[in-house]
Amino acid sequence: MSVKHTVKIITLGSALFFSAPVIFGMAAYAGQNPQTQNQFSQNNGHTVPMNTPSPNQLPLNVPKQQLGMMNAQQAKQIALQHAGFHDNQISSLRIEQEMDDGRMEFEVDFKSGDYDYEYKINGNTGQILFHSFEKRRLNLLGVFKSSTPDNLIQSDYAVQTALNHAGLKQQDVVMGKFSYDFDDGEHIYEIGFYKNYIEYQYEIDAETGEIYKCEVDYHI
Repeated sequence: MSVKHTVKIITLGSALFFSAPVIFGMAAYAGQNPQTQNQFSQNNGHTVPMNTPSPNQLPLNVPKQQLGMMNAQQAKQIALQHAGFHDNQISSLRIEQEMDDGRMEFEVDFKSGDYDYEYKINGNTGQILFHSFEKRRLNLLGVFKSSTPDNLIQSDYAVQTALNHAGLKQQDVVMGKFSYDFDDGEHIYEIGFYKNYIEYQYEIDAETGEIYKCEVDYHI
């Protein structure tokens, strides 16, 4: 059984403050409200965050002899460097330090533009164990979409969109989950595949091809 003990870290400006240990799952947020605009690039003709790293990169590894035991500031910098952001481009930064089966880990969460980012980092080596981004989607206008539209993109096109974003070819991966879902008025393709020890999961808008969510889990 995985045993986790968590220390929450509250961020105030550029300073980091540790509080008493808390039960895993509790979090502290402090919005920074940067005056920036999120930038975008085109992937297969569809919009994705420009600062989203290609997930086929190996986890960033900082030599242990240079770090000793990492601190929250170092974990934050590893996450931001990998995502391609500076401090003034993010908000709602949250950092949690936890022990998971004897290994210290940092979870770093933040927002930028319409996207939420999450990182898990080995607290001893600086290696990224997991990272993801997800677009926040709110149907504020209450627009109803038909559950059986005629304009869904082809499933092969959705798979290729995910592979292109990952920087991989289909012959190089083991395909896993593929499903279609109509949820909260949106048509979503859910796609999963593996490359060696790395697991990729995507959620893609089945009407536009936009990448809503990407998770990369390094099973190491």
